[in-house]
Amino acid sequence: MPLSGNSIDHFSFFKQKILNKEAFCVIRPNDGEYLVMTNNNFSNIDHWHYDGKGILSQDLKNAIRKMKLLDNSFIGIPCKDCNQTIYNWYIDNFAISSDTLTYGNIFCNKNWKPFMELFLENKTPFYYIGPYKMNPFNLNIVDYFETPEFLVNSWDSDRKEFVHNLVEWVKDKKGIFLFSVGPISKVVIPILFELHPSNTYLDVGSTLDIFIKGQSNRGYINDGGEYANIICDFMTGHL
Repeated sequence: MPLSGNSIDHFSFFKQKILNKEAFCVIRPNDGEYLVMTNNNFSNIDHWHYDGKGILSQDLKNAIRKMKLLDNSFIGIPCKDCNQTIYNWYIDNFAISSDTLTYGNIFCNKNWKPFMELFLENKTPFYYIGPYKMNPFNLNIVDYFETPEFLVNSWDSDRKEFVHNLVEWVKDKKGIFLFSVGPISKVVIPILFELHPSNTYLDVGSTLDIFIKGQSNRGYINDGGEYANIICDFMTGHL
């Protein structure tokens, strides 16, 4: 069934699936992944670096194509007002259908607070994959798989071992898995969902940073910030 409506409507759909303990997965390739896949040499806001070459570019393209073949999988991309060029590039290169298409900021901006309520107030249990420093807010983390903060930088050499170890770690677990591994989240989520489709895998990016990494450089966590109240709509742009 095609998803419809703005980013608030899409979040309500995903929230209900989480509450119902339904299995699904979401990846959110945005501007950083776009720059990798178009072979740019750059450093991103989280200080990882891509030198314009290497296997990550093709891994990301393969991951998006794999997601399109998996039931109950969703691909979040920027809307036209977030970045018209990047929106067009994803649509033109991957022909993402309306059954699969969602918003790149689905767990961020206006949706960040209600998304975090699921894990802060409701204490929804989850497994965490990403850099890990602390848990002072007593998030209900069942277990965590700690990753290097700059895994992108060493992806060519570390890829096989990392994927193998993560697959082994996940295989006996059941539940919700939240990923904060930058572009690598997009690569491994479809691999895991194909192997273990009874779990939920969410590419949450920077949403947990303030709680687990102790700091955040994202403006959407501040009520008065530029991005805190943005609602995206694929038809009309920002609301």
